Amino acid sequence: MGKRPPCVLMFLLLVMLGVVGATELCDCSSRTTYCSCNSLNLTSVPQNLSTTITRLFLKENEITTLSQSDFAQYRSLEILELSSNNVSTINSHAFQDLSKLTTLWLIYNSLTSLRADMFTGLEKLEMLLLYGNDIIDIQAGTFDPLPQILGLDLHNNKLTTLRAGMFTGPAKSLYLGDNDITDIQPGTFNQTPLLKTLYLNNNKLTSLRSDMFTGLGNMQGLMLDGNNIMNIQAETFNPTPKLVTLNLENNHISSIPSKLLVNLMRLRTLKLSHNKMTMFPFEELSDIETISTLYIANNELTTLPSMAYDILSAITNVNIDNNPWHCGCGMVPFKMKMTDTGSYPFKNQINCSQPAYLTGLKLKDVKLEKLVSDCLEPTIVRFERDDSMVLVQGGNLQLICEASGVPTPDITVIPPSGLNATAESGGRITVEVNGDITITRVTAADAGLYVCIASSPAGSTYAVFNTGAVSSHSFPLPVFAGSVCGAIAGTLVLVAIVLTIWCKFCTKTDPDPSAPTPVVLSTLLPQPQGEGASTSDD
Repeated sequence: MGKRPPCVLMFLLLVMLGVVGATELCDCSSRTTYCSCNSLNLTSVPQNLSTTITRLFLKENEITTLSQSDFAQYRSLEILELSSNNVSTINSHAFQDLSKLTTLWLIYNSLTSLRADMFTGLEKLEMLLLYGNDIIDIQAGTFDPLPQILGLDLHNNKLTTLRAGMFTGPAKSLYLGDNDITDIQPGTFNQTPLLKTLYLNNNKLTSLRSDMFTGLGNMQGLMLDGNNIMNIQAETFNPTPKLVTLNLENNHISSIPSKLLVNLMRLRTLKLSHNKMTMFPFEELSDIETISTLYIANNELTTLPSMAYDILSAITNVNIDNNPWHCGCGMVPFKMKMTDTGSYPFKNQINCSQPAYLTGLKLKDVKLEKLVSDCLEPTIVRFERDDSMVLVQGGNLQLICEASGVPTPDITVIPPSGLNATAESGGRITVEVNGDITITRVTAADAGLYVCIASSPAGSTYAVFNTGAVSSHSFPLPVFAGSVCGAIAGTLVLVAIVLTIWCKFCTKTDPDPSAPTPVVLSTLLPQPQGEGASTSDD
């Protein structure tokens, strides 16, 4: 055998010394329970460490591939740290022999997809950290081998769509923030019924649907801040009745749909700051006794209804700052409640943006008489049926009483029974803030005269609906007659007028007990037979 050149021999010697030196430089404890081999330019897992170590740290090296043979002799490992390498390939069953492992760090590597055979053998794993990779896809069943998983961190990857089968496991926190998620398909979380916290912050969601969060009946925290959300379906959070924290800050939400929060009876924290809301459903918070934090700062809110004062006063942590508050007629009902001595922080957060001569002042410092200069008396634009469907007895009747005015008038409806119905009352007749009226389980007794009253601090007006005919009458009320609270004024003058009309027009007859069912709507509320047709009240 010929002689090798001295330079070649020296090179081989340096290589051998380098490999040996790297493993010898690992910082291992005297009891050999752990070894730290961080930042040693290793390209593979060292094989000459104690086989009894329970913690192995290989952070900031140059490892690119992981195989089962890399860990076969380290069966006692409980914590394995492989962060900040260049791992792009995890071969099948690479962790098969690590049945005692509880924590696996694979952050800031080069993984692009996760397969169903990657994590087999990790039956005791509780924490799997995969953030800071380039993951764009997760195969169905990938996390099936992890029956004890409590925390799964996939934030700061490149996921775009979440679909059924991606996630399985027991109660855990799932971190999916800082991805590119634009859609969550129905059934995505059906196999994670015990999931407690879900982070979807800083993604690209534009709308929320009612089928996105099905299966999350035990979820307590949902983070959706920092998306592009503009639209939310009314029943989006119905599948999450145990929700405690809901964060929707830094989106583009302009309105909250009616009854969005009605199923969240355990909600404590609601964050909606930095959106574009012009209105907020304070009435829905009145039923949530657990609410303790409300953030709606930096929106486009201009007025606060009377009921908002009592609700805000009962919440410990409130932020309503940096809204363009209009210190005018719309704030009269709220301002009138500010006469109490309670030192609530939100009183100092209502800074007038309009009108110009009040800009910069706090609402609490503005005299009441200065708020009424722009009041507009209520007007009922229309009072009519809201659909043309033929309804049978037991069905629903829909009316609409659309009113305008400054501030927005409150609506009260008096049905033939004579029992007032408002947006705050319940029962068989419901009245929405926008004037939509629904009478459920219709009977013949629901036929007859309906009176809609629109009232505000500027006055009141009413309209009468009977068998398709509408007549309107309006009358002013003194802005501050008695105690004006923004709810239905209910003054003696109004009562007298309504009762007079009631007695004059209420001519409905008792239903014939022998009449067959179903009774159609034309029987309950006869329709006019053409332009100028007479009615039973003529």
